[in-house]
Amino acid sequence: MALSIQELEYQQAVALAKEITRTEAALKQMKEQLKEYVEKNGALNTGEVTFDFYARTSWQFDPEKLKKMMQDFFIETGANPFEYLKPDATALKKLKWNDEKLAQYGNRVEIGKTFDSRKSK
Repeated sequence: MALSIQELEYQQAVALAKEITRTEAALKQMKEQLKEYVEKNGALNTGEVTFDFYARTSWQFDPEKLKKMMQDFFIETGANPFEYLKPDATALKKLKWNDEKLAQYGNRVEIGKTFDSRKSK
């Protein structure tokens, strides 16, 4: 029995999804191998890009010191510190407020979608 176009497209989509999963797993494995090489031997320059470990800086502030920092910032600049500090999605989740509550304080700017895969249950 011949497959319908829709069934064929579905099977092609499933095959494509499986290939993406396999390719991503292979890429992850290759990156791990390259990390090991760079850890042992130093930076690797391909002529096009350099693979190496690069420093990344992040900051964490005690709430009281953050308050003091923003007060000092206001005194020094006269600018509203809240124009520079905006809560991210993680901080908003910690509030455990629903959209209705958040809407009392701000406007939803973007509702986006992320294309990703998750482990099937």
